[in-house]
Amino acid sequence: MRYSKLALLGFLMLNLAGSALAQQQGRNQVRTWFQNQRSALSEYTSFEVRASIHHSVETGNGSREAMATLKFSGDPLRPTERPEILTFVLNGDSLDTSGSRRVQQGLTSMMSPEIGPLLYGFLTPVLSIGQMRPVGGPFPDTVDGEQLERYTFVSGDDQGRPNLQDDGRPPLGRPRPGDARRPPPPPRDGVRPNLGDRGRPGEGRPGAGRPGGGPMERTSLWFDGASGRLVMSSAEFNMPGGRRLVVETSYKRIEGIDVPAWRTIKGSFTMQRRLRTVTAKLEHESLYSDYSFGNN
Repeated sequence: MRYSKLALLGFLMLNLAGSALAQQQGRNQVRTWFQNQRSALSEYTSFEVRASIHHSVETGNGSREAMATLKFSGDPLRPTERPEILTFVLNGDSLDTSGSRRVQQGLTSMMSPEIGPLLYGFLTPVLSIGQMRPVGGPFPDTVDGEQLERYTFVSGDDQGRPNLQDDGRPPLGRPRPGDARRPPPPPRDGVRPNLGDRGRPGEGRPGAGRPGGGPMERTSLWFDGASGRLVMSSAEFNMPGGRRLVVETSYKRIEGIDVPAWRTIKGSFTMQRRLRTVTAKLEHESLYSDYSFGNN
């Protein structure tokens, strides 16, 4: 009997050690992906991409709908939040994009300020993922018949724990004259993120950026184990006021760089309308095309 107990204990310890080793190897693979992506992006000082957007908001008083074509450009190692508006149709009315004030008013009327950067900003995934830290995976997963590996992440500033970018290298982005190194933000009162249910698309977080700097409790990323390519991501943003957005993104590889190909954002949030607050349901879809990378 004693021998059986010892054998069982040894078997369990071997399993735990094997599981820990697999997780460490998986995290090393993700870190390698991150470093390779950063290296590939550093070869370029400029990029452009076109986004075709369908945006709709429904409230108890009706719905508003917009169709837009945006062009993002700039340094691929820095966030791009102010795109060039090529076309904009609001509720069937084509607006003159040369007069950007009316277009900006149309955009503002359909969102709250902190949600705007998420809807109309652009981040290469290495920028947002670099600020997170892995907490689980790899987990084998099959999506549309494709064998993938899923990893879970939380925001990297949680209790000062290291994220993927904490590898002794300078921060992402190219330094500008006069830039100063800012101290890291203090811990959020020691409150750990709410990880929620595990492993379901739409219940994690994507590499899309944070609306208004809000917290990112969890992100799920799916990689192709053979090629190391980032295939898809899923994220859930929980913001003050009971606002919740779910973001799902699929990716494609161009010039060795994994970039968004398609993204959908769904959820609900409150909006101030005259003297009352209403709950709006949002659906926002972006299709990205015409990527180009170069050097100025």
